[in-house]
Amino acid sequence: MHEGTGTVTVPSNQLPNGARISSLGLGCSSYWAKPAFPERNAVDLVLRAFALGINHFDTGPSYAAGGAERRLSLALKQLQRERLIISTKAGTYIDPQGAQFKSFDPARVREGLQESLQRLGIAYVDILYLHGPTVDNLSVSVIDCLNQLKEDGLIRYSGVNSFDRRVLRKVVGLPIDVVMPQYSVFDVSCAQDVEALVGAGKMIVSGTALGQGLIDLRSLLPTSKKSLWYLLRALKNDPLLPVTGWQARQRVRAIGRPSLEAALLFLQRTPGIKSSVFGTTSIQHLEANAAAAARIANPV
Repeated sequence: MHEGTGTVTVPSNQLPNGARISSLGLGCSSYWAKPAFPERNAVDLVLRAFALGINHFDTGPSYAAGGAERRLSLALKQLQRERLIISTKAGTYIDPQGAQFKSFDPARVREGLQESLQRLGIAYVDILYLHGPTVDNLSVSVIDCLNQLKEDGLIRYSGVNSFDRRVLRKVVGLPIDVVMPQYSVFDVSCAQDVEALVGAGKMIVSGTALGQGLIDLRSLLPTSKKSLWYLLRALKNDPLLPVTGWQARQRVRAIGRPSLEAALLFLQRTPGIKSSVFGTTSIQHLEANAAAAARIANPV
């Protein structure tokens, strides 16, 4: 088994069941999951992350048509399952023709989870998120399904992953354990919703914690196929990227710390956040993020 032997240790937070979740989580999706990124490199990133103290890995069945979960499974075989927090998603799938479709039918949610567990090679996931549901998708039947999956031991916590503020407001009153919104120093639009969710006892896992390159727009310059992919994704998600990027950097300056530390410190200061997910295909970036998390947890 691969053991944590990194030179820095990312801090962790305790979950209600006593397990600990690292304050940073690695998103096993996006370019990391694509065939263009070598499988061996993807696995090495996960193993290096674990060595640095990151035990939280987030993925989903729609990433690379299940390829992300399969890749993650190769790393999980080399790690001790009981030391990990693994999350995946339900509701967004890829059909045999490669087209994405949505379904929050309880039978499909259960079937989708079983497919994910098989691809991951594990018996349960720690968090199962409903992936991008509408308000109408949050039916009594799908909530009952999540509760039954917990009773069956297939999931530890139920969750909702949404950037829709209407959905976040709805979840405040639902028996959901964990919420993953897009919330960071780069996007504070749902700050009031996060506060309400925490007040209702929900745990928060913040998505896009490091703003997908907004700290330094130079990192998005299309110097390779990979960087071009990230640039196009950033512009698709936010056509006003130059403006919002500038606003984010102003917030970073106001915190008065180096950009990475400022971004993580912002999240650390927000009550209820258990972990913050970022994505990368670079060992260098991974190590820089882990070192920044360690520095703010143990200031000199």
